Amino acid sequence: MALKRPKSKQVKVTADPARVAIFAPRQVKGSVTRCDALVASIVGTRVECIAAESWEGASCLEEAHAWAEQQLAARKVVLLDGAEVISRTMALPPASPDQLEMALRLQVENVLLGGAARWRTSAAVLPTNDPDRERVALMVDWPVASAGPPLPSCFGDAREVLFAPPIAALAALTLGMIARGSHESMCLLLQRASGGISLAYSNGIKVALRTALEDGTDEAAWKEAVVRTVTESLLMLELPDAALEQLIASLRRAIDEQPDGLLLPCGNGWTAVADLATGIGERNEWQQRFGVALGCAVALTGSLGRLLSLRLKAEAEDAQWWLRLLRALERPPVATKLGIAALLALALVPMGVARSRLAYLEWKVPDQALLRAQMDRADKERQIYDEIARQATPMTKLLGDIASCTPEGVEVTAISIDQQGQQSKVDIQAEAVKVDGKFEGKNVTMEPFQLVNLMQQWLRESKVFEKIEKSTEKADSNGMVSFNLTMSVKDPVRHPNYKEDQDFAAKSLRERRYGPRPTEPSASTVASTVASTVASTGAPTAATTATTAAAASTGGAPLVDPTASNADGTATESGLAVLGTSAPAQAADAAAAASSAGRRAGSGRAPGAARTRERSADSSKPSVPAPLTDAQIESMTEAEAKEAVGRIATAKNAAGLDDETRDRLKREFDAVMRRLREVRK
Repeated sequence: MALKRPKSKQVKVTADPARVAIFAPRQVKGSVTRCDALVASIVGTRVECIAAESWEGASCLEEAHAWAEQQLAARKVVLLDGAEVISRTMALPPASPDQLEMALRLQVENVLLGGAARWRTSAAVLPTNDPDRERVALMVDWPVASAGPPLPSCFGDAREVLFAPPIAALAALTLGMIARGSHESMCLLLQRASGGISLAYSNGIKVALRTALEDGTDEAAWKEAVVRTVTESLLMLELPDAALEQLIASLRRAIDEQPDGLLLPCGNGWTAVADLATGIGERNEWQQRFGVALGCAVALTGSLGRLLSLRLKAEAEDAQWWLRLLRALERPPVATKLGIAALLALALVPMGVARSRLAYLEWKVPDQALLRAQMDRADKERQIYDEIARQATPMTKLLGDIASCTPEGVEVTAISIDQQGQQSKVDIQAEAVKVDGKFEGKNVTMEPFQLVNLMQQWLRESKVFEKIEKSTEKADSNGMVSFNLTMSVKDPVRHPNYKEDQDFAAKSLRERRYGPRPTEPSASTVASTVASTVASTGAPTAATTATTAAAASTGGAPLVDPTASNADGTATESGLAVLGTSAPAQAADAAAAASSAGRRAGSGRAPGAARTRERSADSSKPSVPAPLTDAQIESMTEAEAKEAVGRIATAKNAAGLDDETRDRLKREFDAVMRRLREVRK
C-alpha cells in the first residue's frame, strides 16, 4: 500500500510595516538611467539599514522595485530631484505644539494663497533642544508642472507612492548630528546635471535651509555659483566673520575635490552621520549613493517625516476620468497615438457612416427609379397647387364682400371680375335712389350721391379692395343715379370686421325693411283651438274643416285669427280665419274644404287622408294675388304696402308663372315700393 505524500502548504509572506524602501533615481534628459535603493527598518527613533543596492539601465526602477518586494518593504518613498522642489523657512514664536501647528497652517496659507496643490505641499516644525527659543519651520512645494521621475506600472497606484524632497533628508542629517553633540554641521547636495543645489546648515542655535537652481554646464561657473549660494545663506545668519571665512574655505576645498553629489564640508563629517543609524557602510562610495536615502529614513523618525508625504496625484482624481485622461495626454507617446487615432477617425468615420446610411436606404427603398418618379410627380403637383393658391380668387367671398359694402338704396345691376395674373379687376354697375333709413344708429335721409360715396368708403375700409374709382351719371326723372365702380382686389382672403349696418348675416335686409318675422303657433295649439271650437258649437263647420285639413297636409299650423270675420263683417261659424289671406279667399277655401269633406265622408274614406291628398295637389299651383290698380296703390297705408310687397315678392319668385303674369307682378312690386317710400317720408 503506497503512502500518500502530504501536500506542502504555501506560506504567504507579508511585508514588514517597519521597513521602508527609499528609491533615489537619477535622470538624464527625462529618462531614468540609474537607481539607488535603500531598505531601512524604523522602530521608534532607531534606524537600521537592512540592505542597499544600485541598478543601471532602462529597467533599473523595475529591478529596484522587485528587490524591495523581496526585502519585504511595506512603504515606498521616491526621492525627487533638488531642482524640482521649492523650499521656504518660516520663523515661529515659542509656543506649545498645538499652537505651533495652528501658526504653521496660517503661515502656509499666507504664503501659498491657494496657488499650490495640497497633495504637493507640506510643512513641518524643525526639532530643537531648547523649546523656549524662536522656532523654525520648513515648507516644501512640488510644483504641478513637474511630473517627477517616470515610474513603471509595477509601482501600482500613483496615489500610494510617496515622494520626498532632498532638502528634508539634508535637514534631518544636519539636525541629527547637532543633536548628537556636533557644534556645527553642514550638508550640501549638488546635482550638476539638473542644476539643483540643496543646503542645510546649523550651529545649534541658528538654521539655514535653502534650495536653488543654477547652470551646471561650465564647471568653474558651477563652483562659483555654489559658493555664492552658500555664502548668501550663511550671511543671513549673521555669523562671525572668522567662522564664515572658515566655512567658505572648507566649502571650496570640498567642491574642488567633488563638484557633484553629497558633501559634508564641516564638522565630524561622515563619522557623525554614522551615529544616526546602524548598518551603514564605511566607504565614501556608500555615502555618495545612499547618504540622502539615509537622511530620508532619519527624517521618518521625527516631525520631518511629514515632509516625505508629497504625492503625484490627489485621492479624488481617481473618480474623475477626464483628469486621468489629461494626465495621460501629458505624456508625449500617449498624445502622439491619440492624435493619430483622431486623424484616422476624421478620415474614416464619415465614410463609414455614409456607407452605412446608403446601405440602409437601399434596404428600405429597393426600387429607386419608382421612388424618383413618385417624387418628381409630387414636386410637380406641389408646384401646381402653389400656383393655384397664389393666383386663384375666391369668387363667392368677393361677391359677399361687395354685398356687405352695398348700402340700402343701392341696387347692383352687374358685377364683372376679371382675373389678370395675381391681381383681379372688379367692375360694378349699380343704381342709387334716395332712401330713408338708419345709418350708424341714426335715422337719416341719404341722397343717391351720398350712397355712392358711402359705398366707395365701405369698399376702401374693408381693405379687400384698392384703387377704387367711380363714375356717376346725372339723376333721371325719378331721382335715380346710375354709377360705375372699378377697383382692384388687394387681399381676397381677408375677413373684414364689418359694422352692424353692413353685416347682413346678423340682420337680413328683410328684417331691416319689414321688421322681425312673426312667430307661428305650433300644430298642437291650432288643434286644441279647433277642438274647443267644435265642442262649443256641437258640429264642425266648413271653416273648421278647412283649417284642420290645412294643418294635416302641411304638417304644421296655419296662421289663424280667432276674431276673424267674413267679407260682410259677420264672424265665421267657427270664429277662425287664416291670417295672411283676404276674407273672400278664406270663405272660398272654407266652402271648398267643406264640400270636399262632405264628398269624402259620403264615399266612406277617411277625411284626414282625403284632405291631405287634396292639399298636396293644390300646393303645386302658384298663388297669384289679384291685380292692383294705381288708385288702390296710392291709397295704401304703410302697413298695407308692407303686406302687399311681401305677398307680391312671394308670388313673383314662385315657379310656373307665365311671362305676362311675372311682368305684371314686377310692375306692381316697383309701384308698391315707391308708395312705401312716400308713406315713410
